[in-house]
Amino acid sequence: MKIDKKTLDSLLSLPDDKLIMMLRVISGGEFPKKAPDDATISGLRQMLGAVTDADLLRASELIGIYKKGKKR
Repeated sequence: MKIDKKTLDSLLSLPDDKLIMMLRVISGGEFPKKAPDDATISGLRQMLGAVTDADLLRASELIGIYKKGKKR
């Protein structure tokens, strides 16, 4: 799944429970089952809100490199 800034901003507009549910889906179930506390959710929102298009591009490049390495 490729995420752009517009999608990320849309996710941030969701209520906490829906945001956590979407993060679980996006992470392929790697997100903890236990609901995070309010401070953690606030921190996640702050961090995700600060992500730039350049950050998303770099993350996509790194994922591509990782996937190529796994195929060897």
